[in-house]
Amino acid sequence: MNEFHTHVLESQGKEEYDNYIYDVKYEFFGPENVKTPNDEDLQKLPKYIQLRNTTPLWEEAVQSLSQDNNIHDMQDKLKCWYYRALRIKKLLKNISATIRLV
Repeated sequence: MNEFHTHVLESQGKEEYDNYIYDVKYEFFGPENVKTPNDEDLQKLPKYIQLRNTTPLWEEAVQSLSQDNNIHDMQDKLKCWYYRALRIKKLLKNISATIRLV
């Protein structure tokens, strides 16, 4: 770190500095290209904890596929299944990437 970063951290504190950096990135790169501070904190967790946190989400998503009794129109049901399958696919990729890193 250079002297400017050190001075800002000492005068404003780490949390305000991190919020400022996030705001600048958000404005410059756009919301879809910037991870939230919470996402960055989650990535810093040990891999086995990430895996333990992601697995129940995947299980819930898989179980939700069979819980579509309220939807009577087949096209709406297919659309719902499609979006749930995309979420399941994303979670599964996340889990497999985490397993590879362990």
